[in-house]
Amino acid sequence: MSRQKPLIYCVDDNDVNLTLLKKSLKDYDTLTFKTGEECLEKITEDQPDLVLMDVMMPGLDGVETCKRIKDNAATHDIPLIFLSAKFSIDDKLKGYAAGGDDYIGKPFDLEELMAKVNATLNRKDQLDASRDASREALRSSKEALSNLGETSVVLNFMQNALNCRTHDALAQTIIQAMSMLNLNVVMEIFNDGDWHEYSTTETENPFEKSVFEYVRPKGRLVSFGERTAVNYDNITIIVRNMPSRETSIYGRILDHIALIGKGAETKIQGIQQEKMVLQKFGTLIEFMEDMKSILANLDSKYEEHEVFTERVIFNMAEELEESFMQLGLTEVQEEDQRKIIEITERQIKDKNDEFSRVHRQFSSIHRQIDTVLEHTVQAMKQHEEEQAATEELVSLF
Repeated sequence: MSRQKPLIYCVDDNDVNLTLLKKSLKDYDTLTFKTGEECLEKITEDQPDLVLMDVMMPGLDGVETCKRIKDNAATHDIPLIFLSAKFSIDDKLKGYAAGGDDYIGKPFDLEELMAKVNATLNRKDQLDASRDASREALRSSKEALSNLGETSVVLNFMQNALNCRTHDALAQTIIQAMSMLNLNVVMEIFNDGDWHEYSTTETENPFEKSVFEYVRPKGRLVSFGERTAVNYDNITIIVRNMPSRETSIYGRILDHIALIGKGAETKIQGIQQEKMVLQKFGTLIEFMEDMKSILANLDSKYEEHEVFTERVIFNMAEELEESFMQLGLTEVQEEDQRKIIEITERQIKDKNDEFSRVHRQFSSIHRQIDTVLEHTVQAMKQHEEEQAATEELVSLF
């Protein structure tokens, strides 16, 4: 039966806290309970859209009550926010391991409470829509999964990961593989100096940010309740729904996600190395463009020099001939001057011939650089086209 307003359960052994919560949540339908047992008795009969749970209560405490809610298939997907005066990272981790979606410290700030309530309800709406789509996808994938088997899904991931050229494409390939294994995951991949988050549900949970920071330095595998984290240098994967109560399945799935994590780490390193190579290609192209400009300038300067020296020698010879009449030189003296000029002309011509040979070598290098530049640019364009084409082909089948 559809409701006009979302229903929120408030569970706290303190009457003042319950009154405050009820007033704060006046825009929602609320039911209040003073014990975890009362909440559990009612929750299967009239399921709420959200539970606000105190941690420290007599009888069943909030963490144990949350575990029982999450252990029941009928109530597993109900989001739950803990309210507690105990607010250390270990306390928050216990709440996350039990299945909690967020954690608010007491005394709570009203604006923070409303912001987290609204955000959690919005995520629930998105998750409900996502689950409907996932159920449909799962129905169509079960037959394929029975044929392929879990190991084949992992092997198929490894094959498809080879075609990935970007971190986003790799993340989507991981998500496809995890979905085929019926796993709900959130992961962070290191790229360009920062961690980027991806999820099978396409919803962000700020609470999980602190979980990533906590589990990342804890070793390769970190298990807490239904959640298991797999850590590598450039990727951390958190599985939100590990079959922790089914020992044989749990061990098998653990092996699968470890293999997927290792394959993803290797591919990320490959993407980073490829990026460095492309950056070096770009630097090489810039260098060759600069060299091409320098050689073109040398060509121009050489031609100017050749014309200039010929003009200078010609003008000098004419001016000397004209000056002979004024100097009163004998024919022998004039001939001696002409020989000096001829020797100078030959020396300059010989030197210009040497420059000409060097110039031809530079011109040859200039043409070679043009050719190399053209082939390099074409190779980079072809690489980009192949990269785009292979990314379009990435799929599990």
